Amino acid sequence: MSRVAVDPAGVVGLCADRALNRFPPWLRQISEQLLTVDEWTFNILRVAELAPKTTLTIIGTHLFEEHALLERFRIAPAVLAKFLAAIEQRYNDMPYHNAVHGADVAQTMHYFLHHGGMDAWLPDVMVLSALTAALVHDVVRKLV
Repeated sequence: MSRVAVDPAGVVGLCADRALNRFPPWLRQISEQLLTVDEWTFNILRVAELAPKTTLTIIGTHLFEEHALLERFRIAPAVLAKFLAAIEQRYNDMPYHNAVHGADVAQTMHYFLHHGGMDAWLPDVMVLSALTAALVHDVVRKLV
């Protein structure tokens, strides 16, 4: 069985269970949180506590991998990481409409795509569009 772990640069990748022991405790804790990304009770705030400046990048990368969008659209992992980091930096530092909220909305979109079965019949480009829209939906919002 594989688990998701985050390397020190904040890019998510699959690691074998035994390899998780090589990572610092906070990376293992993020991996454990990502195991519940398919659940309604997923705790985005816990991920934000563990990785406050890269929450959106971590969640976005994980969801793109979960839906095999990197392979289907031939997206290089480094390009995706740069894109998501740029989006994350463009979010304003607000109490609610911030990058963590963007990551939360993306995880919720993933939940509905996955549990509603839509990811099985929607064209791949629609899944890519839905997740991307969720990640960026409040970038440069001016009001709280």
